[in-house]
Order: sequence, then structure tokens, then C-alpha cells
Amino acid sequence: MNATARDIALKPLVKTLLVPILKAIGVKVGVRGGIKLAELIPIAGAIVGGGTNCWVVNDVGHKLLKKVKQIKRK
Repeated sequence: MNATARDIALKPLVKTLLVPILKAIGVKVGVRGGIKLAELIPIAGAIVGGGTNCWVVNDVGHKLLKKVKQIKRK
């Protein structure tokens, strides 16, 4: 996909979802220039990292509870 097609496809998503989130956490978002890539990378990393951490902790917690219940039954 070329850059123009990607920009057209992502524009509604950026305006409706990403820009309000970025403004809420204090990242400056330009009206004309859009979002600077250098400002977007750490935020995207935080979102992905937070989601991954949540999933891993949830999965490990459920497995631990299963093991504890098995030990109690014995």
C-alpha cells in the first residue's frame, strides 16, 4: 500500500480515536501538520505494552488459581 492510500485509510481513525486520546494525555497535536511520528511512537508502545502486560498477568493469574484449586483438592 502506498503512502497516500495509507493516509486516506487512516485519516478517519486518527481523527476520531487517536487525536482525542492524545489530547487527553497532553500530547500536542497540530491541526495542519497532524501528529509528529516521534511523539506517536512512545504512545503506541505504551498502548501495546500495557495491553500485553494485562493479557499476560490475567493469563498467569488464572493458571495460578487453577493450580491452587488442584492443590486444595488433594
